[in-house]
Amino acid sequence: MKRLALAPFLLIAVGSAIVLLADGGRSSLALPGTTERVSVESTNNPATVTPIAFGDTVSASIDLPAEMDAYTFVGASGDQIIVRMSKTSGSLWPLISVYRPNGTLLCQHYSPSTAEVFCTLTSSGTHTILVGDGFNGTFTGAYSLYLQRTNNPGNATPISFGETLSGSIGAAAEMDTYTFTASAGDVVLVRMSRASGSLYAPDGTNLCSDLNGCSLPTDGTYTILAGGAGDYDLYLQRLNDPGNAIPIAFGDTVSASIDLPAEMDAYTFVGASGDQIIVRMSKTSGSLWPLIRVYRPNGTLLCQHYSPSTAEVSCSLTSSGTHTILVGDGFDGTFTGAYNLYLGCLSVHCGAALNGDTQCDSDVDAVDCLYILQNVVGQRACSDQCPPPAGTLYCPAADTQCDKDIDAVDALFCLQYVVGMRPSLQCSQ
Repeated sequence: MKRLALAPFLLIAVGSAIVLLADGGRSSLALPGTTERVSVESTNNPATVTPIAFGDTVSASIDLPAEMDAYTFVGASGDQIIVRMSKTSGSLWPLISVYRPNGTLLCQHYSPSTAEVFCTLTSSGTHTILVGDGFNGTFTGAYSLYLQRTNNPGNATPISFGETLSGSIGAAAEMDTYTFTASAGDVVLVRMSRASGSLYAPDGTNLCSDLNGCSLPTDGTYTILAGGAGDYDLYLQRLNDPGNAIPIAFGDTVSASIDLPAEMDAYTFVGASGDQIIVRMSKTSGSLWPLIRVYRPNGTLLCQHYSPSTAEVSCSLTSSGTHTILVGDGFDGTFTGAYNLYLGCLSVHCGAALNGDTQCDSDVDAVDCLYILQNVVGQRACSDQCPPPAGTLYCPAADTQCDKDIDAVDALFCLQYVVGMRPSLQCSQ
């Protein structure tokens, strides 16, 4: 006796129409005596599919009522994915449905113009995306479809701190992807012109609604997605140890220019807590609206200002260390031009404390020497704040020998300087 092997099938009755769908099959037909159509598709092994890779954008169309197009991609459990579908013509309401390898629905969304879903994959294997009309299934039109994984993305462009890159969004739904490596605790700024962006952690989760200062939670590779239409520019900077920064000293005036939309120039200076500083930026050519931002050593914003011609900020530093100044266009980030930048000190002394000045009062006297001796014998604790908290001394100024150690000889050198027996406490002496 011969056995007849039958593939798994699905039997559907709609009115007087019967559809027999084998596993991996697809069927679409008009219902007898009506103008309506029915479309049936297997979600765990679709018959007519288009593979799509992470970072790809494809264009196609829904030409018949009830029609759906099928796409497949391979993903791993825990992957964070984004799928975007934008209408480019017709009456179509974009509808996205993402299915697991076993054919069960994972996530879906529809919209009049652009649908977007964010999904965390719960299993590994080949997943299916079905797209069609989300209004009532009868509308048709052309569309673009984009797929990306926010952890370990495809077709990504590396970007460095202090760099400005130009790009272009050529298709609806498309997003451009950039990656950079950073450490836990870094504070970053992402700036874009004529585009919008999102920042993702190494595990693919979305970070920070405000990209003007986002604190990063872990070491690893981070992802930026840029969306919009047409040409754009993207700038990335780390605010606590900036890239491509230019040192500037108190009393200096520098001349430079902003040459690209979104671009910012970075400058660094060493200041002490309590220093009163002034920063001025004047446009010398172009359409630029001068913008100044001053950041603390930990990357948090201290003060800022912008103006059509000359911006000026006066700040009292709240911590000691290397501070960052970012300058750029303050109108909408798209204007460019040349400028002059000035950094001044409004205090008696600015910057690192004088060697021996453990009180940070811009003078070296017998009390500073006493503080050093008290520290040596354990009666006064160290501080890296200038001025130091009560009961402490500013230890970076206590090493009068410049040998990276504080001992009784440092107190002796300090006292010799105070009474005129030592001409200087500078490390070069």
